[in-house]
Amino acid sequence: MTSDITKGNVRVSLKSYILPKNDSTTVLPMAVDPEIVKFKQDERDKVHVVTVTNLSEVPLTPKLVSAPHEYFEVNHSEQVIKPGKSIKMKFHVMKGTKAKTAKKSFTFELNDAKRTRFTIPVQLVVENKQAIKPTPLHKKGGK
Repeated sequence: MTSDITKGNVRVSLKSYILPKNDSTTVLPMAVDPEIVKFKQDERDKVHVVTVTNLSEVPLTPKLVSAPHEYFEVNHSEQVIKPGKSIKMKFHVMKGTKAKTAKKSFTFELNDAKRTRFTIPVQLVVENKQAIKPTPLHKKGGK
């Protein structure tokens, strides 16, 4: 659209393409469990373990290519994952982190021909703990 009144009405058309089911944008040769790491406030000292499983037919090595420089750390060694096998990655909140909430992510690149990347989101969350007040279903004395 334009704000130029001398151009008249402008038509906009959109095109879309349906990708095949086995397109490279939808197939990831790794399974990540859990897909999102969430730290609650009372879990700041906890270590969350993520299992990464090789779903391909060739050995793959995930390399950390992007990591936040604040709030979170991951313990991960670049090791070969054989087909059907898994490795463990350990995530934790950095010591001295004073933030109440944070959302960051770690991105890994595989050594396959496509240099496939996958990202693991990590969050520090505040739980809303509100007590539910019971409400009487019936008034006493029939009133």
